[in-house]
Amino acid sequence: SVNATDYDLSAEVAYYDAFISHDWATPAWKKMLTLLAVFNSQAATAGSLVSCLLVTLLVPKSWIRGSTTVLEWGGESAPAEVSALGPLTGLVVFTFLLCFWQPIRSRVFRRPRQIFLDKLCIAQHDEALKQAGILGLAGFLNDSRELIILWSPRYFSRLWCSFELASWMQLERPCPVFAPVGLYAMVWMQCVSAQIWSVFNLRHLFIGQILTVEVFACLVGGVFIVVWAISLYLAQVFVRETEALPAQLAEFSIEEAACFCCANNHITPGTGKNM
Repeated sequence: SVNATDYDLSAEVAYYDAFISHDWATPAWKKMLTLLAVFNSQAATAGSLVSCLLVTLLVPKSWIRGSTTVLEWGGESAPAEVSALGPLTGLVVFTFLLCFWQPIRSRVFRRPRQIFLDKLCIAQHDEALKQAGILGLAGFLNDSRELIILWSPRYFSRLWCSFELASWMQLERPCPVFAPVGLYAMVWMQCVSAQIWSVFNLRHLFIGQILTVEVFACLVGGVFIVVWAISLYLAQVFVRETEALPAQLAEFSIEEAACFCCANNHITPGTGKNM
C-alpha cells in the first residue's frame, strides 16, 4: 500500500545507526517483533533485573505480601517468606521496556537511533523521489554503521535484498546482524509462556480471594498449553526454514532473483505507467 504520510516520518540525517534490509512480503508483525527484540531486549533485560533488585532491597517488608516456603540448606530447613512484588515488578518493567525503550531512550539521551527503512525513507507516492531514493541505496548503505538483515525464506530470492547485502560486503564493513524473523517470533512466544508461569507463581494472590483453585488452574493451564503449542509450531517452522537455507545459498543465482518491477514487466499495476 502507498501512503504519502509514511514519507513524512523520515528526516534528513548525516548517517544511520542501522540499515534495515528485508523483503516486503514477510508479514509486518514478524518484522516488528524482531526489531523490538533487536533494539530493546538488552535494555529490557537490564531494567527488569535492576528493578527487581531495587524492590527486593528497598521496599519495606511490611509493604510486601508474600507466601511462605521452606528452604533447605546443609540438611537443615527453615521457613522463608517469598515476595511476589519483586518478580512482578521485573516482569512489568521488562515488558514495558521491550515495547517502549526507544521513545524513552530518545528523551533520556536526546538523540533517537536513526535507521534506514526503505518503506519510510524512499518515497512511494512520488515516482521522481522514488527513483532518486532507489538510485541512492548504495549511498545510504555507505552512510550506515550497521546492516540488520530481517531474514525470512524469501530474502535471498529477492533482487534488492541481494543488492543490499552485496553492496555492504563490497564496502568491507562489519558482518551484518542476522536476525531471523521466525526465530524472534518463537522467542516472543517463549517470553509469553514465561510470563504465564510467573503468574502461576503468584497464585497465592488470586486463589481464595479472586478465583478458586480449580478455576485458576484451568485458566492459567489452558492459556499456557495454547501458548506452548503455538511456540512449538513456530519452532518447527523455523527449523525447516533454516534447514533449507544452505541449499538456497548454494543454488543462488542473481539472474533468477525476483523483484516487483520485473514481476510486473516494469508496468505499474493499476496505472499502466512504465516503472
